[in-house]
Amino acid sequence: MVNGVDCRCGDKNALLSYIQVNDNNCNLRCRILTADKGMVPYPCGGNGFYTVYNAFRPDYNPPSNITLEEKLNIMNNIDNVPHYKGCFEDNKVCRQRNLGDDCHTPIDTIDGCIDYCREGNFTYAGLESRSQCFCGNSYVSVGHLKSPVDCSASCPGNSSQLCGGEWLLSIYEVRTLTNTPLPPTPPSNTPLPTRPSHKSLIIGLSVGLGTLIIVTMVGFLIYRKRSNFNNDDPNKDDPNNDPNNEDPNSKKP
Repeated sequence: MVNGVDCRCGDKNALLSYIQVNDNNCNLRCRILTADKGMVPYPCGGNGFYTVYNAFRPDYNPPSNITLEEKLNIMNNIDNVPHYKGCFEDNKVCRQRNLGDDCHTPIDTIDGCIDYCREGNFTYAGLESRSQCFCGNSYVSVGHLKSPVDCSASCPGNSSQLCGGEWLLSIYEVRTLTNTPLPPTPPSNTPLPTRPSHKSLIIGLSVGLGTLIIVTMVGFLIYRKRSNFNNDDPNKDDPNNDPNNEDPNSKKP
């Protein structure tokens, strides 16, 4: 560990080129939260000085390995994973990390990091170097976007998940858990007046208009029939049939 937050890894021969110095140079406490959200009690290096720890864990059970074909398939389809934003380069400058300097470790899966960031009300969760979890509300994407293949480190707790890479963040959007919906309001005992639907108005108007047309046509036919009957009566215009035109010279019996 160096600078109080940065983690480096190496094999058994990695220290051969380094010179051991006084422990007082490693005077920075770790700015890393443990799994139970407590601060790490031991030092994490100093400014330019490394605190080196043995990475052997007797209680560690490595996850089952996946085949190379399965790993390639995961990397090629990572963009289809829900809430995945992409693989982004992290900033190596202290206090200018892409998702902030606070690192939560160890994280074994993507879900574990997202849940941790959700508890802190953060918008984004980023996984780096397999087990480092960073949280933040914004990140720099311009000039930092990398290929998903670069973030190809398998998560310790699930080898089918990708947890970033060296100075590379696999960033996910943290979605708020859906709240339990409120129960529906019980119906009132008094029924509310209903308005006729648009379809009902059209049907009613059509029926009424059709009835009016039929009545009008029937009335017209009756009127026309009566007019034709009067025109066809031969005695209609005969003055002899009019009792008011009686001959004054005629005598009644």
